[in-house]
Amino acid sequence: SAQVSIAKSEWELRQSDGAKCTVYAYGIRDIYNKKSEVKYLRMFNTGIDDANLSTANVWIAMEKDIAIDGNCLFSSKRASRSRIKAESQINDNAYACSIKQRTGDWFIGREFRFTGTVGASFNDNHGYESDNDDWKCSSLDTCIKSWFGRHSSSDAMRQGTENEDFILQRLTKETWITDVFEVGMLQSKRGGGWLAVSPDAIAVGTVSSPDGFFQEDEEVVFFVEMKTRQVPNTIQKARAAREKHGRLVYCKYDSNTFNECVFSENRKQLLHQAMVTGLKYGVFVTAVLVDGSSEICQIVIVEFSDEDRDRHFHHVNAIGRRLIGWLYRDCVLQRGYLEDNDYPHWVTEEQKQVVGSRYPMWCAFYNKIRNCAIDNVELADATSHEDRFKPMNPVSIFKHMQQYSYNKSKWGLDKNTEFNVRIICEGMKLCVETLYVIRMVNAVAITTWRHSQSKVVKCFVIDYAATNDGGEPSIDQIRNKLHNDTESLDDWVIGFGANLLKYVASNRFHTANLFRRDGLCGSETITRDYELTSRIDKETQKGKWPITYNRLKRFANEDWLQGIRKRHSRAFHHTPSRLSKSKGGKVARLNCALCSKTTGGRRQTRWQCSTCEVPLCLTTLQVITH
Repeated sequence: SAQVSIAKSEWELRQSDGAKCTVYAYGIRDIYNKKSEVKYLRMFNTGIDDANLSTANVWIAMEKDIAIDGNCLFSSKRASRSRIKAESQINDNAYACSIKQRTGDWFIGREFRFTGTVGASFNDNHGYESDNDDWKCSSLDTCIKSWFGRHSSSDAMRQGTENEDFILQRLTKETWITDVFEVGMLQSKRGGGWLAVSPDAIAVGTVSSPDGFFQEDEEVVFFVEMKTRQVPNTIQKARAAREKHGRLVYCKYDSNTFNECVFSENRKQLLHQAMVTGLKYGVFVTAVLVDGSSEICQIVIVEFSDEDRDRHFHHVNAIGRRLIGWLYRDCVLQRGYLEDNDYPHWVTEEQKQVVGSRYPMWCAFYNKIRNCAIDNVELADATSHEDRFKPMNPVSIFKHMQQYSYNKSKWGLDKNTEFNVRIICEGMKLCVETLYVIRMVNAVAITTWRHSQSKVVKCFVIDYAATNDGGEPSIDQIRNKLHNDTESLDDWVIGFGANLLKYVASNRFHTANLFRRDGLCGSETITRDYELTSRIDKETQKGKWPITYNRLKRFANEDWLQGIRKRHSRAFHHTPSRLSKSKGGKVARLNCALCSKTTGGRRQTRWQCSTCEVPLCLTTLQVITH
């Protein structure tokens, strides 16, 4: 914040006796789409001091329009017996931080945590045993790239993600599977809060192995991890493991069978999931994708011992305490932002800028989903948290309170961080200038639509305040008013585009272009043409152009119409033009305005004067002064 003068001139400065007001500046990083460049929104607010300070760390969550059913763990929908069993076992060891994956709250929740990928990468790293500042600095860089890097998915990654739905459908058809559930992000109750994971699914099944691996018909809760092999050598390895061990495999973690069936880059991820969820068993599904055809190659059921999970926990938790434990101190979480003395001495200036700018929104989200504060001052391993985590409904996007208030102040809808209607030219190569013009037209269209809405909303707010003791209507009431009294954006854009196309096809458009050719005719001609065109535009706005009654009499007696009829220039050339087609697609036929009055007949024509826009026969149009 800063103190600035409220005067706009030296005279006002003297009159106000140097009065000043407090201006609060906000800088917001707006990542609407990770494929486009990051936008930096700069906002200044001169509102009430207390209001600015109280909303500095307030964020608005926009709900995502996504279906939630009873198949989602920890949702408010009615739960089946199998789901209750799965939730009960997970609740013993982990908190639910989100209901769905790949939503706004899920992406924010993954920040500042050791999830499966990051946790697995640190499993074999022993640098934490010595307090080496260089190792901690480089390790934090690795985490920052994983949390905030602008990663682009390859074709293989996208195909693998799309194939997960197919794998789950096939998995549910296995005879030993009872139910398969969606799950969001889970946070371990052990440690300081930085250990989390997002399994591909949670399954409940009744299995019994021939070698006594399970008890007879034992019902088990599994976490599920799925991988799709697409490269020839990985497909060959997966099929070789199936030929040797079979399609359904039972094994213990880190056994020879496990190491032969599960690739090395996936082994620690499974261990990390077992540690966070606290589940004893996991299912690793290997699928192969060849020429667009997918099939499940092998299903590996893995048992994890308590010793394996505890060893992994103490190892990864110790690294997390050194690298990011300072972000989870109770005093920092309650404050909601980082100060200079919060950073360890080994953190670089660049890391401070990245972490410090992203911490407030993450902290606000983290404090929202938990009901009680964790006392992490000593950063000891806590096992008796009083937290009762409650995940939010899936979020589309988070907005800062200032951004949200600014959008409302424009009398627009509150979800328009970016114009959600764009002109998409797929398959067309357009030059920079054309794209620039299209974007300007798009901005003008939506701004005009906002303006048309503002008239309705402003009057509604004023009338509402007059009848409700100065109260303001809610957002839902404003939306209902707009829905009932204004056109939707899609309908409005269609009408706007139709009017643009009509204008481009009209004589007025070509006339306007001719006015810009100053060197082609004299200034007196341009002035006269401009006057006549302006008069036509005014009559058009009144709905009185083109002339539809008493044409012969009016064009003969009214001065301005005589001026148009007898005018011959680049703007008024009176050439024949086809009548527009009717709604049925047929070419319209109208009575000739001249023949109908002079010959007593009703001769029909398909032609009209391009300037006067009066239906006339071709014979008449060939006369210079019709």
